[in-house]
Amino acid sequence: MDIQNKRRECEQFAADHMVECAAELIEWLDTGTLCEGRVRELGAMCAKWVDARDALQIAERMVERAALKACVCCSVVPATALNDSQAEAIKQADAHVTDAGLPAYSELLRRRQP
Repeated sequence: MDIQNKRRECEQFAADHMVECAAELIEWLDTGTLCEGRVRELGAMCAKWVDARDALQIAERMVERAALKACVCCSVVPATALNDSQAEAIKQADAHVTDAGLPAYSELLRRRQP
């Protein structure tokens, strides 16, 4: 499996387990201790394609990105506020989000149409 596929696998894992991972990250920030759980599991997956010293940081960023995408998806901000590059990024992210059981970002795009 090449690096791009390993990265996509990790991104999908972060999206699939976003709520659980986000809760672990919040606990980590509050206590200074990262429990044995999904974030560490994601870190181990990341260590297959990045230096092991960077794996947890990469995992943390992937979870944060998945959570931000979910916030955009569920946002009450009018979709008309999106610029073209944001709309394109949302369109590209659709597959990950719908696989994770969240509403598709493209719904925002449909609302964006005049």
